[in-house]
Parts: sequence; structure tokens; C-alpha cells
Amino acid sequence: MKKVLFLLFLCTLILSSCVVYVEGYSFLTLEMIEEARARILAENPGVELSFFEFTASPLPDAESSIRGDTTVDDLIWWEFVFDCNEVQTAIIRQVNGVWQPSEIENKPWLEDVIFESYLLSFDLDEAIEILKMAHWGGNTASGNLFDYVVFRQPLHPDITEPYYIFTVGPGQFVFIGAITGIVESDFF
Repeated sequence: MKKVLFLLFLCTLILSSCVVYVEGYSFLTLEMIEEARARILAENPGVELSFFEFTASPLPDAESSIRGDTTVDDLIWWEFVFDCNEVQTAIIRQVNGVWQPSEIENKPWLEDVIFESYLLSFDLDEAIEILKMAHWGGNTASGNLFDYVVFRQPLHPDITEPYYIFTVGPGQFVFIGAITGIVESDFF
């Protein structure tokens, strides 16, 4: 019995030394959400915000210039949507690195579940790499790996986590789980 306990202790000690904690690692996804939140609050003090979704694209809105093998650095158009005081929707955009004034719309956003940031396991750059490894993408008219990526958790009974949803071609979407990293291509 002592040998078994000693062996278990030794295995635990060896395996625990394999755990790596990277201090200071930050998620671009969370940083962008928090920056958008801070900018909306600076323009609209006193509102309560809960994050719903963001959309990002390597293309300026309604333009199709070829950028090729798309990465996070190629994303030049961003839009963030927040629940605002439970009856309104707050929207803010960033275009070519410049934040635009926020907008508060007098209607609720009814398409998504509110995102809980502590659940995030995969950042946007990792989701793009998973998309490449899964050999999806590149069927866009622009020649990019994807034209748009939306980060959200849609209200749908089969969706149990937030997803990075890539538009990889006309009517073609690839879902990459932000918690599990699972790749799906046909939810709807």
C-alpha cells in the first residue's frame, strides 16, 4: 500500500510540473471588448452594459480588396454590440484603427446570449489558426481566408458556448467554439 501511495505521489509530482502558467497572457478578444465598453461608458456615463457580440472583417464595410491569408492583424473593421440598460442596444465601431462615436439605439438586441468572459479558452488568433488547420476558408469572392468573423453565442438550442463564426464563402459559415475549440460547419 505504501508503494502504491508513493507511486501516486510521484506521478502527481511529475505531472504537476508539466503545468505551465503564462503570466501576463491576455486575450485580444477580451481586450477589444473591454476597450469598446470603456469607450461607450466614457461617452455615455451611467449606462449598464453587457456584451453580446462583435463582428470583424479584413474588408472595410462594403469593400472587397484582396488581403490573402487573413490574420488578426488584417482585421480593419470592427463592430461591438452591447445590451444597454436591458432595453437599449449600444453599438461602437473601429475602422482602420480609429474608434467611431458610439450609438445607443432604443431597441433591445434579441439575437444572442450575454457572454461571460471567464469562460473564454480560445482567442481570435487561435480560432483563425484552427480554421486554417481544419482546411476551411478561402472561398470568398475577395480571396481572403474569411470575409467576416462574428464572436457571439446565438440563441439556438444546439449552441451551448460562444463561437467565432467565420463567413468563408457565399452562404458558408464555420463555427469554432471559444471554449472547446470544436469546429462545426452546419448549425443552421
